[in-house]
Formats: sequence, structure tokens, C-alpha cells
Amino acid sequence: MKRKIFLSLSIVLTGLFVGTSLWIQNRDPLELPILGAVLPFSLVNQHSKDIGLEDLLGYVWVADFIFTTCSGTCPIMSEHMAQLHRSYQLDDRVRLVSISVNPENDTPDVLK
Repeated sequence: MKRKIFLSLSIVLTGLFVGTSLWIQNRDPLELPILGAVLPFSLVNQHSKDIGLEDLLGYVWVADFIFTTCSGTCPIMSEHMAQLHRSYQLDDRVRLVSISVNPENDTPDVLK
């Protein structure tokens, strides 16, 4: 079941990435897209701190969905996020968020 959810999320994110890439090629460079709305949420990060949508408002943020026991695409996605982090670590306007789809196992200590 988790694998189906993870695969579905990966397909949706890939579709959003491809669609956004195509849109970027044909847009006014000063216009930012509105791709959709994210409902308020509350998650716990690796430092046991609550993080929610209000903490990300006003930033450009990229999210991926992983779980730490995944041996398939998660390590690849995590490496891509690490590459993004290296590219934008000095840009305070950018936030990267990895969301576990297995919070029962992926406790703050495991995420550290």
C-alpha cells in the first residue's frame, strides 16, 4: 500500500516538474506561476520542532516525499535534494522540505 502511495506521489511530482519546466520555457521571465494551493499542515522535523505552512510562506520551497527504509527511488530523490541544498544553501529565499510517508518509523531521531 505504501509503495503504491509513494509511486503515485512520485508520478504526480514528476508531472508537476515536467509541466512547470514546459511552462517556464514559454513564460514572461518576471511572472511567477501559481501552480496550486497548499492547505495548512503541521509536521515535526528532525529536531522535534513543529513546522507548518506558515513557516514556508514567502519562500520558494521544494518538497519531496520519502521514507528512510526505502531502497528504491528515495536515495536518488534524497541525493537530488542534497544537490539542490548545495546549490541554494546561501540563498535565504529557498527552503527544502523532505516529508516522510512513514512517520511511525521515521521519528526525529531516525531523520537526524
